[in-house]
Amino acid sequence: LAARIAAGAAASALVNARRSTLAESPSVSVPGVDERLPPPAKLDDPEYNAAVLERWREHVRQAREAWQRKDMPAAEAQLKQALEAAGHFGGSSAPMATSLLNMAQFYRRANRQAD
Repeated sequence: LAARIAAGAAASALVNARRSTLAESPSVSVPGVDERLPPPAKLDDPEYNAAVLERWREHVRQAREAWQRKDMPAAEAQLKQALEAAGHFGGSSAPMATSLLNMAQFYRRANRQAD
């Protein structure tokens, strides 16, 4: 139970850090966050969306490889870039949820719950 609470706290910290970098907008909400995220840009362009999704997947893949090499700074940097790419799809999208979960798991496994 303590691990779940710590992982939840890490995810909340990431959401708080993310929302501080974005402007307020009433159109897209993130569960558990009072502020609103701006609407995702270019959601009506399937080719652009596919490119962003592929870039997101590449960051996740590179983070996994860095983790396996025990290169924690590189893994963290790639996960943060994946989180930024996921922001294109909005705060309640699957890539955003996955990115937040990946960051929480990274911090838990690296024994950095306070981050």
